[in-house]
Amino acid sequence: MDTIKVVGDFVKEKSPFSLDTWFGRPKKTGGGVERGYDTVPRGAEPRADDEEPSAAAEYRSKVDALDDAQLQRRFEEMLSDMNLSEEKKAPLRKYSKDQKKQMLVAYKFVNAQEGRSKFEKPSDYVAYLSQPELSVGKLHSCLENLRIALTNNPLSWIEEFGPKGIETLLTTLNLCYTNDSRYDRVQYECIRCLSAILNNTVGIRTVFECREALPVLARSLDARKPHCAMEAAKVLAAICLIPNGHEKVLEAITMAGESSRKPRMLPIVEGLVTKAPESLKNGCMQLMNAIITEPEELEFRMHLRSEFMRTGLYDMIDELRAGAEGSRQIQMNVFDTHAAADQDEFLAKFDDVR
Repeated sequence: MDTIKVVGDFVKEKSPFSLDTWFGRPKKTGGGVERGYDTVPRGAEPRADDEEPSAAAEYRSKVDALDDAQLQRRFEEMLSDMNLSEEKKAPLRKYSKDQKKQMLVAYKFVNAQEGRSKFEKPSDYVAYLSQPELSVGKLHSCLENLRIALTNNPLSWIEEFGPKGIETLLTTLNLCYTNDSRYDRVQYECIRCLSAILNNTVGIRTVFECREALPVLARSLDARKPHCAMEAAKVLAAICLIPNGHEKVLEAITMAGESSRKPRMLPIVEGLVTKAPESLKNGCMQLMNAIITEPEELEFRMHLRSEFMRTGLYDMIDELRAGAEGSRQIQMNVFDTHAAADQDEFLAKFDDVR
């Protein structure tokens, strides 16, 4: 019996969500599916082990033997592992016991039988990326596949990727900093992989526990590589909004500044110059606003804003305002509104002292 087909047909008939939605996989549109497997040399790539039909039957028997409490616990563990929102979990919790059991069986075996990637386990990616002297093409292809896996797989997969996987990504990213422009696309994919890892609480915790992760990422704030700098700025801006994230981002850009012997805010300001692409300007303004507005203390916010102004923002702020439209206009409004509010709060404190 084809377990996946049977459960897939069941899902189509009974579920308000598609099987793709359950397992967090975005629908593919058009013909431009990102794969790149062919660039990985034959014989070197990891391969998935096929599940025996008897294994599915054995697992189904174990699921059938669960009592109500055990079934409920396993079902909730599965929903959490899928990284579903509470809104999407709610209708699934209303399923009958038989429907829940079918979902448990499908969840265990669907990934192995789909055969979507020749890289199966997190350790496969780590082992492949750790090989010495991989070509740019092979690195890029593997990282593309890794990004898709990090995006589509459940939280347990990301947890298994863990510190060792992040360390491997950082080693590859550092390699890009010491090589020529051919490695720019590798650098870009490394950043996107880190972004995918940071898209859930498991990944955030793992990255935060790796002290060198954000400082290495902050080195990608280099206006000479606009696409990489834009992606890094977006990731760091988002981290600023996470509890304890603002402090870690400031520490990261400070360490990167010390490493390059330049003012720590300079790479962000350089992304705002006239000749910079609009997408980079938007990303750098998002990061700048996140850095300035997140602290609770008025004096700290004013200090950070002043630091940006002294680093070169003062000389370009009027031009940024004059040419602002769309996303940049929104970011300019955020900057000006918060600056005015902080000024009013400061004057009010001064009046109270008098």
